[in-house]
Amino acid sequence: MREICRLFTVDCPVEFVAYVTRGGMRLVKRGSDLQMDVEYARETVLDEARQRVLRGAIAEVLEQTGLKPLIPVKCVDAVAMRVNLEPRDRSRFAAAMRAWLARSGLGGLQTTPEGRTSVFIMRHGVGKRKAVL
Repeated sequence: MREICRLFTVDCPVEFVAYVTRGGMRLVKRGSDLQMDVEYARETVLDEARQRVLRGAIAEVLEQTGLKPLIPVKCVDAVAMRVNLEPRDRSRFAAAMRAWLARSGLGGLQTTPEGRTSVFIMRHGVGKRKAVL
């Protein structure tokens, strides 16, 4: 995503902020480059250990519910685990994932359905509103 956003910096004299992945990543235009807002990333990024735990949890919840993702589960921009399911299956998966998170004691995470097929698991409070404030 960062590479795509860089296209907007060419010949653009205006300073701006780009936020992607539901506001999980915040890029700031400095000169002709887009740079990660490091302070913001500390509040939003899922570290490697948390990503591994979430991959295992997602696999467990998918197996328990008998659901199959439409595309491979992926960590997007290091801020959100994305699971794509049939629209009819999203709410069941989201509820089961929330229950798993509550039982695990792995606090500070939210499960957010978006669009027709996506469910995002990310740190609590991450979103477009946070990115622009």
